[in-house]
Amino acid sequence: MAKLIGYRFTATMLSRGASGKVPSRKLVEAYAQACDADPADAIRLWKAARRSEEELRRREETTTEFQDLATSVRSALTHPELIETFGQLRRAMIQVRAREGQPSLGYLQSEAGRTADGRHFRLPKSSLSAVLRGEAVPSREHVTAFMEALGASPRKVRPWERAWDRIAQTHARQPPAVVEIRVADGRATPTPRPTDDRSRERPRLRLPP
Repeated sequence: MAKLIGYRFTATMLSRGASGKVPSRKLVEAYAQACDADPADAIRLWKAARRSEEELRRREETTTEFQDLATSVRSALTHPELIETFGQLRRAMIQVRAREGQPSLGYLQSEAGRTADGRHFRLPKSSLSAVLRGEAVPSREHVTAFMEALGASPRKVRPWERAWDRIAQTHARQPPAVVEIRVADGRATPTPRPTDDRSRERPRLRLPP
């Protein structure tokens, strides 16, 4: 088998891949090639195995009484029409990735391809890692590239783009945050004499959204 696949994987690696633990996607593809099997069927089974593995891990982390509820909520939150915040979008991306077999960030970066000028990756794994950890907000292009890297058709990508547009518009309509500043020592910061009732309000600082 190793010879049939050009020794991309050794005999030992192929043997270990069939030992019971879910192997990598590339090893599954190589195994299917060596056995002259349909690679699409092999990947479909691999995705199902990875999905089951991820579900088992999550169930072990969830108390028994909330298992069914948690599964139902996670399933609902992956629907792009129900997403209302960037936090929900991040959780949905995590769930979709798990459903597709938890492909590595490097694989997603490679599958998304490069920008039109060929100078950059459309979905850098460093950026995607930050998004999935909740440390950054994805751009619209990140969401498009993410879904395309997972094999979504243009028809299935569009609802995710609309979800991003909807969230971005909601954020744009939000009023600026108002922070009240209370002066601890009046002697350090003199307060101007009020000239009307409105000026008697405490000083406020408006921050951009």
